[in-house]
Amino acid sequence: MLSQANAPLTHLLSLICRNGPEYFDLMAADPDLKRVDYEGFTLFTSAKTLPSPKTDVHLFAKGIVFEQETREIVAVPYIKTYNWHERQDVRDAVLKAVMQGAVIDCPVKEDGTLIMVFKDAYGNTRYTTRGTLGEVHESSNFVHHCGLAKEILMAQSPGFEDRMLRHCSYIFELICPESKVITPYGDRREMVLTGMTDILSCRYWTQEELQLEAARLGVSCTQMLSLPEDTQSKVKELRQQIKNLLSAGQAHHGQLKTLALEYLDTLITALDQWQPIHEGDQSLCEGAMLNVLMEGDLRFRFKVKTAEYVRALKFKNYLNLSTCIKMLVETPSLTDQEAFLAQITAAGLPEELHPDALVFWEEAKAWIAAREAEFEKVEAYLEGKTFNAPEDFKALAMDLKQREDLATLSKFIFLKARKGLAREGFFEMVTNSL
Repeated sequence: MLSQANAPLTHLLSLICRNGPEYFDLMAADPDLKRVDYEGFTLFTSAKTLPSPKTDVHLFAKGIVFEQETREIVAVPYIKTYNWHERQDVRDAVLKAVMQGAVIDCPVKEDGTLIMVFKDAYGNTRYTTRGTLGEVHESSNFVHHCGLAKEILMAQSPGFEDRMLRHCSYIFELICPESKVITPYGDRREMVLTGMTDILSCRYWTQEELQLEAARLGVSCTQMLSLPEDTQSKVKELRQQIKNLLSAGQAHHGQLKTLALEYLDTLITALDQWQPIHEGDQSLCEGAMLNVLMEGDLRFRFKVKTAEYVRALKFKNYLNLSTCIKMLVETPSLTDQEAFLAQITAAGLPEELHPDALVFWEEAKAWIAAREAEFEKVEAYLEGKTFNAPEDFKALAMDLKQREDLATLSKFIFLKARKGLAREGFFEMVTNSL
């Protein structure tokens, strides 16, 4: 049962950090979770079949690490963070906090690969992703993000591992071409500190604390997202009005709710419609990870993605080699680069992602050229041959058994011989099998 999705982070961290063995056993018995064991440690994360938490236990299984022997927690990444429009109970909890005087800051949501760095009980520095622990991986085309992360971090701050706090999990975003998702970072190679989990005090560090720690260690830290001046002014004014009402001691619930709703709506709208403001801003930004702060603690966290990023993500999820091949087969004029770019731009792909699209375009053209050569091979083999009787097809089958070079084309040769398979029909068959 999922009942604590809207609970304060301080409560959730206290729950998991002080009851490690119990949660280890619950996660180990959960078929919806993936378990990774390596060198005496166990990592739990959501399986691909679990798109969203179904129980409270799932909230924590986002790359959490236990020591196997003691079953105690040694590192905690982010607890499940929901998008703003994803759950009403989360929105209600945030609204209530704002009505009680909470403030919200908006650090940039970096768009790379999450890397967690921590010290084990023996003083060794460990690097993990949400689903990998050390050298353990399952994919044949695996990119060793942990190794890349260590290499980049040591170049940024050679003494980082010696100066780490032993009781904290450092949460970074790995930014490099190998970990690119959508945001066009170019050749940038950097580890950006986005969060810290204090295992002893059961709390996440605030953005202000993060920036101080990043400065001490000599590493990069995520920055606040640039917002228009009118938005900043309005947010500041609304926050002051809420503060004044609370200070007066006679705050009317309805007034507070109206102001809090306007405060949140102003922020969410500005983030949704975000565009670059300053010269150093990314041209395409994922959005912000909003931190809700009360009495110096980070109580809630939620995500807001920019509309441009969501549009780009949807289109990129659609635009792959298979869809690109089908586009070019159905519309041969798109083999012209300018025509192709004009088509995908009109369909909604941001200009920043044109280089990604052109990679698929080049691969699609090469794939189509290879299939054209295969169809020509089919036609060349059948040229001058006639098939009027069953014996003709038996002879064809016998001959093809001897031709290893035509093994993958035999079914098309028979269709051409029997039914006069045309180029259009051939390409319909091969593209439908993608």
